[in-house]
Amino acid sequence: RMGFYEQHSGDPDGVVQQPDGSYFAYCPDDIWWISPACRQDTSKCIPTLTASVGWRLQAIMQWVTAYGIPAAVAIISDFSTWV
Repeated sequence: RMGFYEQHSGDPDGVVQQPDGSYFAYCPDDIWWISPACRQDTSKCIPTLTASVGWRLQAIMQWVTAYGIPAAVAIISDFSTWV
């Protein structure tokens, strides 16, 4: 479903196309996806966490991109690790 993000967000740099044609979120450090609003200066990003397999990740990506929110989004597998 990341292809929908690429298709509708106007942010082709936020995803990377896989050999099979699917898309993954582009995480430059393999942990955080950086919204367009803070890609040039990641110190301005608001850390945003989603759990499990990326609950609502695509929606979060669309939302922060559409509203210009400076967010860095990561998926956590175990909430207790981060709290």
